[in-house]
Amino acid sequence: MKTFLFYLVLFFCSTLCAQKKNIEKLNDDALKIYRTEAKRALSLLEEAQKLSEEKIDVQRTNNSLGIVYRFLGEFEKAKQYSLKVLGTRDIKLEASAYNNIGACNRSMGKYEEAVKFYINALKGYDKLKLDNEYATVCSNLSVVYNSLELYEKAKEYNQTAIEKFTKTENKKGLSEAYNNYAMIVVNEGNLDEALEYFTKSLEIERNLKDKKGISESLNNVGGVYYYQGKINDALKIFREVLAIEKSIKNLGGVASTYNNIAQMLIENKEYTTAKNYIDSAYSFSKKNKISEDYLISIENYINYNEQQQKFKEANQYYKKYNSISDSIRQENNLEQLHDVETKYQTEKKERQILVQRAQIAENQLKIERKNLLILAIISLAVLGGMIGYQFYRVQKIRNKQLEKENQLKDALIKIETQNKLHEQRLRISRDLHDNIGSQLTFIISSIDNLKFILNQENPEISDRLEDISYFTRHTITELRDTIWAMNKENISFADLKIRINNFIENAKLATKGIDFNFEIDEKIDEEFSFSALEGINIYRVIQESINNSIKHAEPTEIQIKFKKNGERFVICVLDNGIGLDENNVKLGNGLHNMYKRIAELGGELTINNNKGKGTKLKINI
Repeated sequence: MKTFLFYLVLFFCSTLCAQKKNIEKLNDDALKIYRTEAKRALSLLEEAQKLSEEKIDVQRTNNSLGIVYRFLGEFEKAKQYSLKVLGTRDIKLEASAYNNIGACNRSMGKYEEAVKFYINALKGYDKLKLDNEYATVCSNLSVVYNSLELYEKAKEYNQTAIEKFTKTENKKGLSEAYNNYAMIVVNEGNLDEALEYFTKSLEIERNLKDKKGISESLNNVGGVYYYQGKINDALKIFREVLAIEKSIKNLGGVASTYNNIAQMLIENKEYTTAKNYIDSAYSFSKKNKISEDYLISIENYINYNEQQQKFKEANQYYKKYNSISDSIRQENNLEQLHDVETKYQTEKKERQILVQRAQIAENQLKIERKNLLILAIISLAVLGGMIGYQFYRVQKIRNKQLEKENQLKDALIKIETQNKLHEQRLRISRDLHDNIGSQLTFIISSIDNLKFILNQENPEISDRLEDISYFTRHTITELRDTIWAMNKENISFADLKIRINNFIENAKLATKGIDFNFEIDEKIDEEFSFSALEGINIYRVIQESINNSIKHAEPTEIQIKFKKNGERFVICVLDNGIGLDENNVKLGNGLHNMYKRIAELGGELTINNNKGKGTKLKINI
């Protein structure tokens, strides 16, 4: 009888052990294939759910389901599965759940919540010394800080991710880190460097044959082509991305790609096709609660209606955008976000200090024992010298430690100050865009309605209304230029060049019979940065000079030249017109403003006016 019971217990234990291994295998297999076979991965995890009886097995399967549903763009559902895992005794599993919840919050625009969960994930992986997983969370944090335009912070976390992924030879992680770095430099205006890193990432993803990774990298390459003005190349790339996202049923990726294609079709004036893509993006992003793409789809509706001169509809979408945008911003308290991150870094620093103090104490003990041994051999003078040296060494270490702590405090104070200034600029620029921009759009719409009503009854008033409408549109353009400058601490030469090129292209469309020539000295480094005041003043002076030539000089050619003379810039605007009449009142006021702007920068402005032979404006700054 006892023998029978023994074999029965042995059989029962063997069955449980085999079942547990089967559950682990189902989870592992699902996480290996979910990027290419999401449906099959879900099927494997449903089977694991049915077999799971122990709490740890249920938690492991829930976390795997959370990861797969996040990949499919069902973020709320993914969060609910991963939240069930928190509190598990398995530190690695809990850290994975924290990371997955952080990623869901990031995709939904809840950046404060995202950082809190990412920081908790870092703590777990750091405790277990898991470099690969730690690097993944650092990469995710860099994406959040990039979204918040805290680029130095984003680069710091991204560099940690690249170093650790390279060390562990994790190709997939390295690809994502390259993508994230490229995103950061895109926001800083360095498109060529961004394209280089996006291409590196795409090469890795093609070698890995990861459809989701290929889609993301292609999407980023297409974005760079778009910003470089290569619209047809970008459209080709994005249509390839759309096909991949549909094949893997990634609804979030489909919504984002629909938005990208719609923006480019609007620029190509293919309005009917663009409207279809906007409708699809709006539907997908709203259904799946993807806040960022939802807002972008509303922006596309605004742009679409403005291009079609449907200003009433555009104004309605402006109001909708402002309401939703304010709601999302209220969920993101940047001050609390920095407190969470700083608290973690402080705790980590304190642990390091405790370890250093323990090591110092241990070293001191060894030295004292050694000194006792030496005391029996050498003279008191030598012993005193040794003790003095040791005290000096310890003091030096303490001084260095205090210096590092002070540097850390100063850096934190500086970051906090910069963040407050940046938030103030953003708040002002948002008010200008949301309030004044919307009001000006409404004014244009109202004027167009009045023109239609009065066109037949009073042509003189209709002409006057046309002048007011043109002035209002020009004011909107000026407002956008001002917001562009306010949103930047520094303006790179490359960014300024793009802005001038856009103005020249608009001038070409508005004039006939005038050739424009824009030349830049090869010595000029396009990464050179102006302050926001310098950038906007240089741009305004060039803009005013070209406008004066077009309105008053009757030229057939206008040249804009940038040269580098030592440490100074020399900018010339030349035309071959009839010359400017400086006694003209309006022109005189414009010239006064130009002189004032350059004087504010400590530069020099000269104008050579040869009547009948053209005008040359020269800026030395």
